[in-house]
Amino acid sequence: MNGSTDHTGSYHRTITAWFAACAVLVAVPAAAGQAVTYPSGTTRIEAYLARPSTDAGGRSPAMIVIHDTQGLTDAVRATARLFATEGFVALAPDLVSRLADRPQQVPAGRGRRPAPVAPLSLGQTVQDVAAAFAFLQADAGVDPARISVAGFGWGGWRAFKLAELTPTLHRAVVFYGTTSNDRQLHNIRAPVLGHYAEYDFQTTAQVLATKRRLGERFTYYIYPDMDRGFFGGSSGAIDYEALVRGREPQTAPSRTDTAAATVTDAVRLAWNRTLDFLR
Repeated sequence: MNGSTDHTGSYHRTITAWFAACAVLVAVPAAAGQAVTYPSGTTRIEAYLARPSTDAGGRSPAMIVIHDTQGLTDAVRATARLFATEGFVALAPDLVSRLADRPQQVPAGRGRRPAPVAPLSLGQTVQDVAAAFAFLQADAGVDPARISVAGFGWGGWRAFKLAELTPTLHRAVVFYGTTSNDRQLHNIRAPVLGHYAEYDFQTTAQVLATKRRLGERFTYYIYPDMDRGFFGGSSGAIDYEALVRGREPQTAPSRTDTAAATVTDAVRLAWNRTLDFLR
């Protein structure tokens, strides 16, 4: 950076807008979810499974939802329900659940304590995500040829890894996730969609290199004036179910709050692009 632009001010405006759009997560009656477990080696991984409320006949496409650093939060469950309302069988693994001594989640704005995912090994988390794929393949209600993955932040790297290791993966969606930096990236066969934030400098700086390596398999968007986590799916309680569906959030921002409206627009745009990509 040359020092001519005040990125700090932009960052704080984005965070202010994010909190302005926050609300208590609402229940979505169109899709039901339940706690399940699935095997990964000798361990059983806890997860949240949401299914479409209506039977469209035949088998449904499926989505693995990989959480960020805080583990399986209400926001991640809401993401799974969102996919279920669109006709997907959605499985959100709680990768922290394999730990005998489970760390507590870090409250918003209190990032000094290590994140719950900190004790997990990279290889083990990838194995547990691959086991989630196998679990969905065996589900009688799932079309095994249409299983995709969506990873948020910390989970985005694991979405890339699943795509590297799973030739039959249908699609991969990465929300502000670090690109896997190994020689296996060229093994990816599935199309990959990336959503990145303008002010998430370190992660977004990798986008062009990822595009060079994956070519036409990789489509990406950079959202102006956004920072990491703008879509939710992490530790925050942003009511993006309400934002995506056009409902008023339970704690609504002022209609004159342009910054909050920008966050809302980015969330809706990212969601619609994701659905178009998956269909």
